[in-house]
Amino acid sequence: MLHKTVRLFAGICASIFLSTAIAGTPTPLDKIVAIVNDGIITQSQLDDRVNMIKVNLSKSKTPLPPRAILEEQVLEQMINQNLQLQLAESNGIHVSEEELNTTIGRIAEQNKMTVEAMFKEMTADGENYTLFRDEIREEMILHQLQQREVASTITVTPQEVSDYLRSINAKKENRTQYHVENILIALPEAPTPKQAAEAQAIADELMTDIKKGGNFRSLAVEYSNGQHALKGGDLGWRKLAELPDVFANEIPRLKNGEVAGPFRTGNGFHIIKLVETRTVDSKNTAPENDIQMRNQISNQIFNRKLNEKLQNWLMQLRANAYIKVLNADAENDKA
Repeated sequence: MLHKTVRLFAGICASIFLSTAIAGTPTPLDKIVAIVNDGIITQSQLDDRVNMIKVNLSKSKTPLPPRAILEEQVLEQMINQNLQLQLAESNGIHVSEEELNTTIGRIAEQNKMTVEAMFKEMTADGENYTLFRDEIREEMILHQLQQREVASTITVTPQEVSDYLRSINAKKENRTQYHVENILIALPEAPTPKQAAEAQAIADELMTDIKKGGNFRSLAVEYSNGQHALKGGDLGWRKLAELPDVFANEIPRLKNGEVAGPFRTGNGFHIIKLVETRTVDSKNTAPENDIQMRNQISNQIFNRKLNEKLQNWLMQLRANAYIKVLNADAENDKA
């Protein structure tokens, strides 16, 4: 909880642009757009992140939503990251320059280029390389935090693996990967009937828009509450064991490009799109008692549980935090 004086000062700073006189010329200082516990998010930080997201969305040919809506979505993501980074700091989680450089070198290598070449390409595309480094550092810190706080609490039993292996076409499906996109209209842990009805109404309306030709990725950026919203809801390539049961039951029935939903899960209403399907190396066609096969299935189930639990963990972090969003039109204050 913020000290009263700090909150008062932050509120005053956020309400107006302060200025200082340099050679008699007023120079506007940065504006605070959100207070997150004892931290702040400034307008310049938000602008930098929005511009970075716009570049990425343009590369994927995703139509951009109105600027105000994109800013709102990006700010929500930044608040979630800020909360986690504060927790990581209090737990002594840091990433050294050497660790960061090694990871960036690995990213460049995966893209079959040197770090220098990657820097030049990013600069030519209008991306901020310094911001990119900061993003990678934050992702590394968040990964360590999530492993400690969430992944360490997850178990996959031998029985769960056996149950999956006994399911219909388990071996065939373990060779199949699905490129999936998702829109989530989130619900709190214990939603009221009104909250559930309102969320379902939004999901139903989105499904109607999509059926009429609305762009799935653009709608995901604009409306989804999922962790991948700012990537157009793109979950990437997944095997069925890595997807929630409600997804796994529906995905194999879809043709490439088809959409299904809304489906209700523990964290809200989902709309899913099957973008593409592919078959991977057939080495995975081992018998049910094969150790390698069981390890692969166990990892897939673990990843599915981790993704589901992360969403609930983030919602709990927010529920226990002091968050104040400030703008010219309205303020949202939650303690």
